[in-house]
Amino acid sequence: MICTKCDTIGTVAFLFRNVSQQTSNNPDMDDMINISESGGQAFKYIFNYNDDKNNNNKSKIDFNSKPYSDILANNLVANVIKDGKLGTYRHIKLSADYDKCLSSDYYLNSGQSRDLSGIQWYDARQIPALKEQYDLYNKKLTKTRVEIYCSGLSFHDVMLVTGRIPSGPEQLFNDCILGCEYVGRRADTGERVMGIELGRCYATSINAGTHSMTTVPEHWSMLEASTILSTYSTLYYALIKRAHLKQGESILIHSAAGGVGQSAINMCRHYGCDIYATVGTKEKKEFLMTEYNIPENHIYSSRDILFKNQIMEATKGRGVDIVLNSLAGEKLDLSYECVANSGRFVEIGRYDMFQNRKIGMFDFLRNIQFIGIVIDIVLMEDKGFFSDFFEWLHNNCTNGCVKPINYTIFGAKEADKAFRYMTTGKHIGKVVIKMRDEESTRGPLRHIIPALPLRANVKTFFNPNKVYIITGGLGGFGLELIPWMQYFGARKFVVTSRFQELFGEIKYFTTDWVVSTANCLTPEGSQQLVNEAKGLAPIGGVKSITVGMLKDYQNGNVVTIKKHLDDIKLARKGLLKQKFIIPTDAYVRLNGVTTGRPVYFMPTLGLSFSMFEELAKKLDRPAIGLNWTRELSQLTTLKGVNKYYITLLNELEPNGKYDVVGYFDTALICAKLLAKRMAHKAVIIDIVNDMRFTDEELTEDFMLEFMVTLMSADIPDTFKEKMNREMKKEPDLKAKVKHMVNEIVDFAGTGLVATDMEEIFHIMLGRIRMLSEYRLNKKRKFAAKLKLRIAEKWAKISGKLVFIKPFKFDDVDDIEMFVDRARELYFLPGSHDGYDNIHVESVDTIGAVNNMTMEITEKVEAALK
Repeated sequence: MICTKCDTIGTVAFLFRNVSQQTSNNPDMDDMINISESGGQAFKYIFNYNDDKNNNNKSKIDFNSKPYSDILANNLVANVIKDGKLGTYRHIKLSADYDKCLSSDYYLNSGQSRDLSGIQWYDARQIPALKEQYDLYNKKLTKTRVEIYCSGLSFHDVMLVTGRIPSGPEQLFNDCILGCEYVGRRADTGERVMGIELGRCYATSINAGTHSMTTVPEHWSMLEASTILSTYSTLYYALIKRAHLKQGESILIHSAAGGVGQSAINMCRHYGCDIYATVGTKEKKEFLMTEYNIPENHIYSSRDILFKNQIMEATKGRGVDIVLNSLAGEKLDLSYECVANSGRFVEIGRYDMFQNRKIGMFDFLRNIQFIGIVIDIVLMEDKGFFSDFFEWLHNNCTNGCVKPINYTIFGAKEADKAFRYMTTGKHIGKVVIKMRDEESTRGPLRHIIPALPLRANVKTFFNPNKVYIITGGLGGFGLELIPWMQYFGARKFVVTSRFQELFGEIKYFTTDWVVSTANCLTPEGSQQLVNEAKGLAPIGGVKSITVGMLKDYQNGNVVTIKKHLDDIKLARKGLLKQKFIIPTDAYVRLNGVTTGRPVYFMPTLGLSFSMFEELAKKLDRPAIGLNWTRELSQLTTLKGVNKYYITLLNELEPNGKYDVVGYFDTALICAKLLAKRMAHKAVIIDIVNDMRFTDEELTEDFMLEFMVTLMSADIPDTFKEKMNREMKKEPDLKAKVKHMVNEIVDFAGTGLVATDMEEIFHIMLGRIRMLSEYRLNKKRKFAAKLKLRIAEKWAKISGKLVFIKPFKFDDVDDIEMFVDRARELYFLPGSHDGYDNIHVESVDTIGAVNNMTMEITEKVEAALK
């Protein structure tokens, strides 16, 4: 039987197949017939491209004549007839470079993955050339095009690309935040200039602010000038403006063979300072001795911690007036101790800042200053800084204070090699990416030779000279969509509203607006809307967002959509607080308290202690987090993990008498520490609410679903269900984890620090598997005697254990039975076994890897008092 269906644009589809039973026609669906059929796998359809609903001469189907006779012979699902010819639809595989083009105007940016393999060149020809933009405080900035010849690479960009640090507020203005300095020629005047921009500087051209550029001194080449701005601007602000460097002072310069290090040496030699330095290799040490005549006994290794004692010995116990620090971890603490009384510690590294690393307050009794330098904030907020810095630069560019340092050149096609080279730590001086060769003439040039073409990725930008119509544009989604479109170049909008009121000018971008009250659900209103848009500019696109949940929002039914948006916001906030980086140190201090009985926090499932930060601040005694390092991941049994942490705690606290907080698999260690009388009190936070975990041998799919559930309690269920469905389609565990990582990174956005996320997820799976196997092995080994063994063990324990169980009370019928089964997971006696040293706290909330609700925090804080 054949049936047809027409759509609203004049096309018609024919459906045919054998049926077993015909049912009544559906009057609501024109030309549609409901059928009860068998053999659904044999479904076929015909689409006649030339027929329309109002055409009285519809094609008659005759399978004895062409082209219909070919349909039966071909036996295809899709059959398309156009102009009397039969065809079909096919999936066509695109070539590997389908989204690439040959371009002489391009820029370097990171891709979806936060690693070095993700950096790519993008075509820049569609980037809007805007002459004006606004800063954070809505002040107008004038822009002009600069043809870039070379750009200096900074370690900050390497950290961004590899995900070691998140991006800052500069991402408000630019989709590309790589590169902070450039050297080239102004397109309007042809003069040589160098400047600072917060992004898109590894490029052949840039639309740069005129306030943040200056002319290149005549005696410098462009390559030499590319070694100046980022290094000397940081040092000018750090040493001159903040630390007030004085003649003849002593200074310790870490990583002194790098770009900032060599620039600091030049400045400090000009001020007659007594210079001490650290380097990472013998080659760098020899370079400083040869190039800068620094004595060998003033140069130390930054690879170990001996430099502190060596400097104190060299300065006769006094220390140095200034420490210019870029080291992290324990080396930062030791550098801090090298500061003399009334000295200054200048921190230009950011890794420990992002990690919220604590420093002791005791040294402030010696009248020292801790000066944190984040030059990005200065460049964004203090517009007067550029004029002061450029004046200082030009005044000192001939006296040796400011002079170029040595550099290593990479061409545009070798950009990824430049980043990789910098990560090795072997570079001396500056790494420079060159876009084109400099001409012999250093005066202004009218004709600038284009950069060599290469294959670049195509990226879509909105045309600032066209208008974009957004129906429902003043709703919640519109207020998110419009700034995103502005971000990519759109500057003219027509939005619809029942009230002709604009919510106020959106900052940062100059924008033309029309708020239309036309009813676009009618032909007349739609025509009015189009006419209003054409009066502003040619139409570039139309976007309707009043569908689905947005219709509910428009009609006043805000509960569902508000909950959905709030869940997304909370979930992203929770994920962005976490840093998916595998620690290198065995432990980390979570607060600055140094006296009192210490509290040791066992490693969380996500390897980050961000969830305990607020709690640690409230504690009036030392809070230390025990890390899970890569070396620990080599262990394959929970017994081996237990032994490692018991040994570590025995080394840190040989006298015992500390408290410990356990979480998931490491909660078992808490009981062992109590049994060995090493811990005074233990607190266990149990997040396992799926009882299959306690009884079954776990499958890969269950463990992955378990991980998704634990990652964030606030992630909408629809997102979790979709991710679980898609993961099941992947061929193996590695591919499933990779898919999960990509989904979570996309969900959280660009601010997520996910350097080691994939590796951490594999570690999480290993820990889940080890805990499950440990439980099952114990149950098999002792069987009916397990409860007796537990009772015997706890009869010998004198310390106190607090068991905190978060779960939603409404989801459980028998709370006491539920909690007793949870106690079994950690081999704890039941509630009726008569052990007074076990206290259970049930919390009506959800447990997750990143979730330390106020209720849970209060319970833990109370337990530790």
